[in-house]
Amino acid sequence: MGFLGNLLRLLLLLSTMFLATTGVMACSCETYNQPRPDAREYYRKKFHGAIFTGTIQAVRNEPEGSAGITTTELTVEVDEYWAGVTKPFLTILSVGAESCGLEWRIGKKAFFIAEKYDGQLYESMCERANWGGQYPEAKWTSYTLKVLGRAKRFPKSN
Repeated sequence: MGFLGNLLRLLLLLSTMFLATTGVMACSCETYNQPRPDAREYYRKKFHGAIFTGTIQAVRNEPEGSAGITTTELTVEVDEYWAGVTKPFLTILSVGAESCGLEWRIGKKAFFIAEKYDGQLYESMCERANWGGQYPEAKWTSYTLKVLGRAKRFPKSN
């Protein structure tokens, strides 16, 4: 590769380290306000995660990591769901939400798109940034109905 190739690799590494330590990557998505052209197919057949609305029951913040990004664990009672939900209470991790202007608090109702990695659900701000073409609070109701159909609900216990 030679000197030039090694120099380019070093510059790439340094720029990645700089972005990670400044927290810029926490609220940075490849696209905004651009719903997937293949949304119906993707979310019905390829998406690994959960799409639902819910009420936050518990919020637990983990200390900031080396990049200054907080991880928040949310316990959410599911109100309505469209994909990937099998129980009425879910635990979701949200990484860096505060840098995107999102504030999680007990009692807040929210729309969630959570992707599953290693058995854990992670709130996906970038998916939501593109859902229905509105960011940060998507006008998700009509778009969700169009893409996924009517929501399901768990029976309420007395």
